[in-house]
Amino acid sequence: MKAVLQGCILAFQFLSTIPFRKQCEINESTLKWALRSFGIVGLIIGGALLGVLTLLQGIIPSYLLAVLLLTIWVLLTGGLHLDGWMDTADAAGSNRSIEEKREILKDSRAGSFAVIACILLVIWKFCLLYFLADSKSQDGTVLLTAVPVLARLQALWLLYKHETFYQRGLAFYWKRNLTFLDILISMIILIPFVLIAKAVLFLIIIQFLFTYLYGRWASKSFSGINGDLVGASIEGAEVWNLAVLSIYILYVTA
Repeated sequence: MKAVLQGCILAFQFLSTIPFRKQCEINESTLKWALRSFGIVGLIIGGALLGVLTLLQGIIPSYLLAVLLLTIWVLLTGGLHLDGWMDTADAAGSNRSIEEKREILKDSRAGSFAVIACILLVIWKFCLLYFLADSKSQDGTVLLTAVPVLARLQALWLLYKHETFYQRGLAFYWKRNLTFLDILISMIILIPFVLIAKAVLFLIIIQFLFTYLYGRWASKSFSGINGDLVGASIEGAEVWNLAVLSIYILYVTA
């Protein structure tokens, strides 16, 4: 039980800014439970977004609500995955060799591609959140909680299916302790979603398509993955899921 609790806390410490000051042991057991808790971190983030949306929808203008939701989203993750998104954009946009792209990933400075990619990501998230805030779909509102959950679960699948291009770093240590059983355990969190809203199955299926396409692109562009690419996949998956959710609301529940 101690390993379960410490693993869950480690997941929050690695993936969010939610304050857990407890010092946790880092070993094979706690790392496994940290990986299994990725979805729980997403659930807390999604739950916070759902709470704000439910409380303020119809009370404040939808555009302000969308800005507030986006701000909370960034604050809860500390911009960690956004940093990976920007580093990935700089590397991918450089049109250099694979080795040079990998070196660019390690550079903390933001180039023009990083800035452009960040602006586009924020615009897309804002527009999709605005659509959701302006929507009267109850299913769509509830499914907002599933968006960050699915984005973090797909990161596990990405780690499981693709090799890291360095035998060091956070992504390598995560992958070394990740098994298919861990992924199955992490996915238990989706059962309540399926029972509450069957439409989440649609999101899950389409999410697999995103992870497959992203994984193929990362393998071709970088011959593997690292922490930045995994972080970028979370940001990309969140936008993808918001877009799919918006299409579902627009064409299925309308």
